[in-house]
Amino acid sequence: MGEASKEYEDDSFGDAMAEFKTLLNGRGKTPKGSTVLLTRDEKGTLGFIYDHAGIKDVIGTLRDERLSRQVWLGYVGGKTVASEQARRSIVDGILDLVERPIGSI
Repeated sequence: MGEASKEYEDDSFGDAMAEFKTLLNGRGKTPKGSTVLLTRDEKGTLGFIYDHAGIKDVIGTLRDERLSRQVWLGYVGGKTVASEQARRSIVDGILDLVERPIGSI
């Protein structure tokens, strides 16, 4: 078993998964036209913000960086992504940043 797989074997990752399930329990699907914003800070904390018709409601946060990383990779990485539109938007945003002249940001 590799070092990377051991990263997910401790009890704290199981606790983070339980917290994740509790956080989203009963939320169901968002209505058409609404958005769930995913944020990730410098420490890897994953934030969920529900936005419908301009009204924002913080659903909650997950502090385990491993879970945050897996949610992001699952949503916009690999061959079959959860949201091609989100993946494309992220790629375009990054390209926009790196194509700017040095010192313009």
